Amino acid sequence: MKTDTLVYLIDEISINRFTTTTGFMLKKISENFDKVFILNFVSFKNKFNFFINLNKNTVVENNDKSQFKLPKNVKLININTDYELNQFCKNKNVIGIDLLGRRMADLPIHILLAKNKIKLIQITNIGNIQWGLKINPKYFLRGFKYYFDKKISKIIYYIFGYLCLVPRVEIRFISNSNILKSINKNILKKLFYKFRLLKTKKIINVNSISYDQFEKNKKKNSEKYIVLLDHDTSSPDDVYLGNPNKINKKAHFKELNIFLKNLSKTFKKKIVIALHPRDKLSEKKKIFSNYKVVKYQTPEYINKAFLVVFFESSAIINAILLKKKIISISSNRLSANMMDGSLRYQRNVGIIHLNIQSSINFEKKNLLQKLEKAKYKYKNFIEKYIQPDKNNVGHLKIIKIIKKEFFKK
Repeated sequence: MKTDTLVYLIDEISINRFTTTTGFMLKKISENFDKVFILNFVSFKNKFNFFINLNKNTVVENNDKSQFKLPKNVKLININTDYELNQFCKNKNVIGIDLLGRRMADLPIHILLAKNKIKLIQITNIGNIQWGLKINPKYFLRGFKYYFDKKISKIIYYIFGYLCLVPRVEIRFISNSNILKSINKNILKKLFYKFRLLKTKKIINVNSISYDQFEKNKKKNSEKYIVLLDHDTSSPDDVYLGNPNKINKKAHFKELNIFLKNLSKTFKKKIVIALHPRDKLSEKKKIFSNYKVVKYQTPEYINKAFLVVFFESSAIINAILLKKKIISISSNRLSANMMDGSLRYQRNVGIIHLNIQSSINFEKKNLLQKLEKAKYKYKNFIEKYIQPDKNNVGHLKIIKIIKKEFFKK
């Protein structure tokens, strides 16, 4: 008899980056299943990265350490060949929590998953805003390849899914309530969804991971620091598209440090710099030498924040749910995509936006009034993107459904 087995499917060069965004859910799943596996296809995928390799210049620091430790019943396995996955799947009904991409380089992985009859689940309950990247006209050929790969891949996966050459997603758990609303408003999409003809067979609204963390840690909330969610100026997609090549980092970080100094002086609060998982801790400690710099501890410091400042970061969802004072910032020195990301949160959430190169009024009373007033606008965003499922705890609902749908009693 085959054993029902739950696995995470990833292609990460750093396991710490994986656990930064999924550690909370991974821990909860490990508490409800006897054994959980993480299958990492990063080496397998590298053999097919001949068209576009977004991680070509990505380097992980030797001392890149996270406070998160894998639970004892979770095992990490690196999949390097077809044979290794075939052997793993022997005598197992594998249910895969899918964190893989859908580019051309990922296609051989998905074909291999289909051969081994792996059923896919997606858990996409971050709650952040998604948008497409802009192309730098000076790198038009790269941009053309990037979008050609993205658009053609979407068509290929769609066709291959119906031919059973790649697995379709059985269930997708989401916190963006607009997706199901959009389907129900479109007669054709609604019909396709009813008969399970879309690329995802079933979509279920759940509260975001931020909501679950808030329920767990709401007693630890304080207002001790001003926290900067620092941006990654070298994101793989942005670098490939040629967007950050002309950034004068020295001038940019000088202006950013002056801005932070003024905020600290105005509110008499210490500054903490929370880094992006891809960022280099050693490098940023030199840049922000006057402040405490942390990595893989962003949620903890958002909980302790009097004010959260950010360029563009999915971690801001925690701050919105906690109704923290928030400022989105930008700079003309950064890429158009970074600017676009910052402004989107201003438009969609109502967060105050400041350009650090502009003349800013740091008068305390005036700034506090604007920050407090902006909080009233969070409610609509929270209901749409973070808490669409009333007061139901997201991970409990997800685990219950996974057990019911895929695991024999």
